[in-house]
Amino acid sequence: MILVNFLKYIYKYRIFKRLVPSLLRKTKKKVIVKSYNFKISTSLKDSIDREIFLEGFYDKDRFNFLDKYFTNHNFDYFIDVGSYTGYYALYCYHYKKILNVFAFEPNIHNFNKLKKNTLLNNSKINIYNFGCSDYEGEGQIWYNNINKTGGSSIHKPNDFEIKKYPLSKISKQNVKLKKLDSFFENLSNKLIFIKVDVERYEMNVLKGSINILKNNKILIQIESNLELKGEVFNFLSKLNFIYISSIDDDHYLSNFIKT
Repeated sequence: MILVNFLKYIYKYRIFKRLVPSLLRKTKKKVIVKSYNFKISTSLKDSIDREIFLEGFYDKDRFNFLDKYFTNHNFDYFIDVGSYTGYYALYCYHYKKILNVFAFEPNIHNFNKLKKNTLLNNSKINIYNFGCSDYEGEGQIWYNNINKTGGSSIHKPNDFEIKKYPLSKISKQNVKLKKLDSFFENLSNKLIFIKVDVERYEMNVLKGSINILKNNKILIQIESNLELKGEVFNFLSKLNFIYISSIDDDHYLSNFIKT
C-alpha cells in the first residue's frame, strides 16, 4: 500500500498523469475508496476503478450537471440499467437520498462487485443479475477484456463493435433477459430518474420500458453513440420526451422538465 499511496500522491503533478495509471494497473491491488458519503471497493486493474481511486470521483461532470435536477425534484425511484459496480446507485441512494433504487447488471463479474459494494455500505439497494431488454428469455453478453467488463454488451447479430476483435479475444456469458415493463408492472405517476448504459443495446431497453416511460415523469440519462443516438432521440420524442443536453455520449431527456 505504500507504493500505491505514493503513486496517488505524485499523480497530482502533470508530468506523472499518464505514467501513474499504468503503474497502478500492474500492482493489481484492491482498495476501498471514500467517495461523497459512501465507500466503494476498487480494483486497480480496472480503468474506471483507477479513476475513482486517483480522483476520488467518477463521472463528476455528470453529477454536477444533474445536481440542479436532484435539488429541484424529489425523485421517487432511480432505475440503474447497466449498473456495473454500482457507483450511480450508491450515489443516488446515499448522497441524494432516493429511497427506491433498483440496479440491474447482467455481467456476473460486475454483479458480484455491485453486491460487494452494497454490502460494504449497508445499502438497501435492490440489485438484480439480469439484462434489460424488449423480450423475456435468454441471451449472451460479450466483452473483450476481463479488466474492462464495464464495456460488456448484450450480443446482437448486427453489432458492429464485436467485428473489431478476433474471436479468440471474445468472452461470452449466458444471461437472463427481462423487460422493465414486466418487472415494474403497474408503476405509474412516479418521479423517476433512469440511467441507461448498455453499450449499443439501449433501443432494446427502451422498447421494453414503454409503459414506464409513458406513465411516469421521467428524467433519463442514456448513453448512445453517434450511429444510434438519432434512433434513440426519435423513439423518445414520440413519447413526448424533450432533449435537454449531452455530455459526450451521455444524453439527457425528459417528459416533464422543460428546457
